[in-house]
Amino acid sequence: MSTLVKRIEKEFFLKMLHVEQIPIVYYRGRDEYILFLKIATKDILIFSVNHSMLDLNIDKKINLMFKYREDAMVFEVNILDLREGEIICGVPEAIRKNLDRSNIRISPPPNIDIKVSFFEDRFNLPLPRLRKYHPIIWNLADFSNVKEDVKKLVEDGGYDYKMAVFGKGELSTMEEKVIAHTGKIFFMPDVEQGFPTEDPSDKDRIVTLEEFHRYLFEDRGIDGVSANTVTAAFVREKKRSKIISDIWVPMILQEYVFGYIRVSSNDAGRPAISDTTIDKLHGYAELMAQVFVRKGQFEKMKMSTGHFDTYVRDISVSGMLFTCPFPDIAIKLIPGCDLRVNISFASNPRVLDLKTRIVRLQREWPDIFAACSFEDMSDEDAKLLSEYIYARNKDAETEGAPVNSSTDLIAFS
Repeated sequence: MSTLVKRIEKEFFLKMLHVEQIPIVYYRGRDEYILFLKIATKDILIFSVNHSMLDLNIDKKINLMFKYREDAMVFEVNILDLREGEIICGVPEAIRKNLDRSNIRISPPPNIDIKVSFFEDRFNLPLPRLRKYHPIIWNLADFSNVKEDVKKLVEDGGYDYKMAVFGKGELSTMEEKVIAHTGKIFFMPDVEQGFPTEDPSDKDRIVTLEEFHRYLFEDRGIDGVSANTVTAAFVREKKRSKIISDIWVPMILQEYVFGYIRVSSNDAGRPAISDTTIDKLHGYAELMAQVFVRKGQFEKMKMSTGHFDTYVRDISVSGMLFTCPFPDIAIKLIPGCDLRVNISFASNPRVLDLKTRIVRLQREWPDIFAACSFEDMSDEDAKLLSEYIYARNKDAETEGAPVNSSTDLIAFS
């Protein structure tokens, strides 16, 4: 993964590009252009180019690469104006470095065809939606053992147990709203102490005090002193209800929170719910998502399968950047989501069938682009794709001529 440089570093690198006249590379299809930074101000950059660049337009965004002391870096600029031998651009918002083991992004050449579909069945559910995708991991063989472990945990601890599934109505309790908003576990091992200040594990899955305050701000616009007041009132109410220890574990199917498992204690003579309980209940909640799917609980709300229309702006051997014009599909494209990408070639019968994961979203109003990473690509597939998208010998008689360049590869994400 690449790293964003800090503002001071960015200003330094832009200065070095100008002072030392470091070559800057722009790839478009099979063509390689060399630019030099002629003028740099706080608002604009003016580049000179070695020869005419076709098909560039004002307001088009382009990715540029350069090397400084053997460290490859990349940045994106927006074209403001075009003149003979010059490109006038805005100042980049960021520069990325630490680009080793990655690949340059270029516009898809016309000799390849890209089709995108979802990797697994997807659903349209009238339920709370998260901003992160949770893939289904099929391991139902463990269901009986995990169920017995949870049953024994509840019986031995003398805890109250509840499993609830959300309907179409409004969420009623604060705990329901918090886990539906965050997708995290609401856990108060000791209600007298209130919210935990840190996650007892390193898995970032507990609603800490900081996370609860973030929820209050994002969902209700409450922050500062008001957030502290709401938090204190909420904890007092739990104490009045005689609850001593409490845990609510969300049941998540892909991006939806469809219910929860709750275990609580109101007996001071019983042991408080321990940190080790989290793993058991979390594993049980994951299995319940699989059980609901296998039993066909959401079958009527399954989306149709097949390829959907996309606009692929950039592609590399490691991934691609694309957007979808249809809102009902675009809303399903979230980080962690797996896709199936089929790439076919004009002069080769092979078709690449690639499992692809969305790693981040890039907002460019009014569009949202999904940045994807090709997962577990074979060396043979990588070589074929590289030959087609990086071959820059315009005089080659054979389409897909091998790359002949010593330029380091640049990070996609």
